[in-house]
Amino acid sequence: MGIPHLITHLRAYSEPTRAGVMKVIIDGPSLCYHIYHACLASRANYQNPLQAAPSYEELGKAFIAWLDLDNGLKKNRDKIYFDGFLPLSKYDVRNSRLQSSQNQLKTCHSLHIKGLSSMLFDHTAIDCSPSGLFNLPHVPSRLTALPAPPFLVPAILETLLASPVYGSKSPQRVAASEDGGEHPIVEVVPGEADFYCAKRAREVGGEVWTSDSDLLVYDLGSEGSVIFLKDIELTGSGREGHLRALRYSPSNIANRLELKDTSSLAFEMKQDPHAAWHEVLRRAKARSLSSKSDLEYDRFLQEYTSTSAQTSIYNRTTLRAKEPDIQGLLRELDPRISEFIHQHGIRNGCAEQPASLFLPFLIDDPNRSAAWNVGAFWRRLGCEIFKAVLPREYMRENTIEYLRRGTRITGVTVPSLTMKQAESAMETFLYSWRRVKEMFETSNVETWRIFGLCELCHWLVDDDKTLPSRTELKQLLTSRHPLPIMSWDFIHLSAQWQAMLYSFRILAQLTAATSIIDRRHGQVLAFSDTVASLQEELQSLPTLHELLPTTRVKKQHQEDEKAVDDVISILYALLEIEEPLVSAPETPAQQGEPRKKRRRRRITKPEAGRVTAGAPRVGRGRQSNNMYDLLEES
Repeated sequence: MGIPHLITHLRAYSEPTRAGVMKVIIDGPSLCYHIYHACLASRANYQNPLQAAPSYEELGKAFIAWLDLDNGLKKNRDKIYFDGFLPLSKYDVRNSRLQSSQNQLKTCHSLHIKGLSSMLFDHTAIDCSPSGLFNLPHVPSRLTALPAPPFLVPAILETLLASPVYGSKSPQRVAASEDGGEHPIVEVVPGEADFYCAKRAREVGGEVWTSDSDLLVYDLGSEGSVIFLKDIELTGSGREGHLRALRYSPSNIANRLELKDTSSLAFEMKQDPHAAWHEVLRRAKARSLSSKSDLEYDRFLQEYTSTSAQTSIYNRTTLRAKEPDIQGLLRELDPRISEFIHQHGIRNGCAEQPASLFLPFLIDDPNRSAAWNVGAFWRRLGCEIFKAVLPREYMRENTIEYLRRGTRITGVTVPSLTMKQAESAMETFLYSWRRVKEMFETSNVETWRIFGLCELCHWLVDDDKTLPSRTELKQLLTSRHPLPIMSWDFIHLSAQWQAMLYSFRILAQLTAATSIIDRRHGQVLAFSDTVASLQEELQSLPTLHELLPTTRVKKQHQEDEKAVDDVISILYALLEIEEPLVSAPETPAQQGEPRKKRRRRRITKPEAGRVTAGAPRVGRGRQSNNMYDLLEES
């Protein structure tokens, strides 16, 4: 995840070159963040990161446009790797990064206590031409005051996999491998992306495009090299235009510095980032010539030489009955969900170690409880369904979610469910979802968004929280915010809604995995029919860029206004709660002020009983839709 000052010191040993003339292997996450910052740079006149934030759809389009701009790159693109599993040794670094994001959010909140200025005009579209994506100015610091969008990487990955060039059905999507077979160009790998980038560069003699200085430490072979994304520039125009950059060849650099390789240099720099260059080089040469064993150095080397692929769940013989299917699935899952699944491929007493689920960092109100508290039950259900099909030697007794608690990022143990509780929860989900589908005559995308709001409102009622007003619900459903200030209350509400919708996605992807893993080795699923029904319904879950559009300000037609009002009225009736009294838009003077609790009627808890397909509809009394009540009754 980077060696401090390594690039700075080795820049003198790089060589100007035309980029893209060799096989190009791309570090997927690095390019995602590079594209995000390029989009921010194109909106340098905006006031804050929420104003300037590109939508997930815009990010996906910009990513593909960036790949397709240069003819040499289009011809030589070879692989795009995304992290699918990080080793335990990287947990502290990741946790530190999450904590840095939390500190960044806290600072932004303290500087803008009443909220952030919202857009009072339509966004200008992201310019996906060469001039819009290359040779851009630095991003103003005010636009990086908040962390990047939480689902940046999975949203772009999803767009790539759905594209006609990079998608799963595209004949251009496969690349020849060392063993003569073919593998996807875009791939979520069972390890760190940089390890697979280095391995591929060693195989084909290609250049790795990345932002991670760790690539300078790996063995890339005599022909492999590294190009850093920030150095890539577009020269010329039209057919004469091409990409130029600085090329770093670790093998050539080591030869010029009279070292066996660059690892000793990187180690010394990591040990003492502020040491002078001549001193670092002296220590590196001494270490390179030494035959003494050094435990700390050996551990450092292990990060760049051992393959995490050995821990892959689809390399375990007990789970290979449907190996092609599970390999295909794992190559396309969201990275954090892929990582959760791969952890269950490690044996040797793994039951004593919990599985970890690192949740993306949501931009919420840091002075309130974490937005990820919303949707926790559905994530819990997904973990339980997945665990039910695993052989006992792979099963982890506990799962830990990493999220914000107060001002710290910490791990929270996820309670387990019994089989009976899991089945009851699935039936609750199916009943609730089908009921929403029946009540609303809207598109599939809008129905899922409404369902997310419905579940969010249930959670707020059950947790004795303030319900959103009609105005706030309208702003969420239409992705329009007409007020000059976006309050932290609204930012937090939006984050809670995102948490609920992404929890549906986690449930969907973990449920899909259960249908592929050979169940003969796991527990007998007495409720397999219910799992199949759940999976069938979750297959209609829209893409991230459809579910989570960026808030915009656009003039709304009167007919649209009435349609949204009708939807919200039905939603309140469906919830069987009174509409909050505060429904008029807040004035600028009111924004940022603490809101009074809005009165609502709590949902009446019915007698115990299982929800069935014939449950009563709105207005005729209803079964409990509160999953916690349901589980208490089980």
